[in-house]
Amino acid sequence: MTLPIMAAIISFSVYSIVDAIFLGIAIGPVGVGVIGLTFPVMIGVSASGFLVGSGATAVISRFLGERNEEQASRAIAMSFLLTILISTLIVVVLFPFLDFLIEILGASGDEFSVHAKDYLTYLILGSIALMSLEVTSGILMAHGQSARSNILFVLASIINIILDAIFIFVFGWGVAGAAIATVLSNLLVLGLGFYFLRDSTRVSQVKLAYFLEIRASLLMQIFRLGIPQFFQDFGFAIVMAVINNLILVYGANHADTYIIAFSIVNRIGIILVTPMLGIAWGVLPIIGYNYGAKNQVRVLATLKTAIIVSASITTTIVLISIGISHIVLQQILNDEMLANYTLEILTILYLGLPFVGITHIITSYFQAIGKSRRAIFIMLAKQIVIPISSLLIAGSLYGIKGLWIAFPLADLISLFPALALLLIQLKRESIAD
Repeated sequence: MTLPIMAAIISFSVYSIVDAIFLGIAIGPVGVGVIGLTFPVMIGVSASGFLVGSGATAVISRFLGERNEEQASRAIAMSFLLTILISTLIVVVLFPFLDFLIEILGASGDEFSVHAKDYLTYLILGSIALMSLEVTSGILMAHGQSARSNILFVLASIINIILDAIFIFVFGWGVAGAAIATVLSNLLVLGLGFYFLRDSTRVSQVKLAYFLEIRASLLMQIFRLGIPQFFQDFGFAIVMAVINNLILVYGANHADTYIIAFSIVNRIGIILVTPMLGIAWGVLPIIGYNYGAKNQVRVLATLKTAIIVSASITTTIVLISIGISHIVLQQILNDEMLANYTLEILTILYLGLPFVGITHIITSYFQAIGKSRRAIFIMLAKQIVIPISSLLIAGSLYGIKGLWIAFPLADLISLFPALALLLIQLKRESIAD
């Protein structure tokens, strides 16, 4: 189940990098910077979709493990209803305040602001398309259809790249064209997603009455179990907004170059975290199903294997990528200052990634067994409280370099409360060695 998920993440990574390259060619470094600047909002919309999608995966897989197919079908209906409600809320809350939103994201000039507004306008209005595809994927995963689930993301990324080239270079739509391509590609693939749902899941048993009979308890289960995933992604978005503003404070006259360099590092980082995210998401329905079926031995075996494999693979990839980056980036980036800043940030930031993988797997475990409060606590600490505290303290002590040191430091510190909660839970379940 993990390999198809990794394929989907890689496809998203490639599209994301190509997106930045196309805009860099079309409008220069500002295009890359704008993508980095608006990335928190992109992550926020995606986080809202994964909130419902991961919550649906956890709830539906447990119902299927209990052989309760009617409740699984009702959960599918409530998942799409929750998607409509949240996407509508995003448009109502964010769209009227775009200028203010761009300001707090850290836009440093009129050129950045104009392009950022173009991008966010279409992204926010099309949020329901992005969210619906993520929810559809989550429902497919709950039914063991991970390959089909991730075909959707791979295909959406391919179409996105094609539309990017057409809208940016042929039509000359610039940043707006990139946003339109993102929304339209997700909308087009969503049709295939609905076909997959009817062909390979219990969605055929979902009656219209299930959408009208609102089950508050099911909505809350999906919401509660999806909240950890939301904090995982949205917390990252908040941290990105914070660091963009701190770069303006500590970056002096080179703030724009630092923002662009940090954006490049983020794009590369998406590929590096592929194995650990694939493993963390892949084990969620497996643990959920076996926990529902009361197969505790299989639960523990899955958890142990996931942690060992994630830490080993991520450590190897990080070490190799740091070495390669020092050779390749100097050749690719024509701006010597930009290349040096990018390599400096990359070398420091990536050191904490192996710790991140373990924390994500522990969070998936708590989601899968229905312990949402513990999962929420871990993600709040890992994605928001500890990173922001580290950034503020390290930045005040060491300036711009302190911002980069704060990331691996926060990753290491965040691991300890997650491990403590895991050991307590395993002791309660009486399945710890």
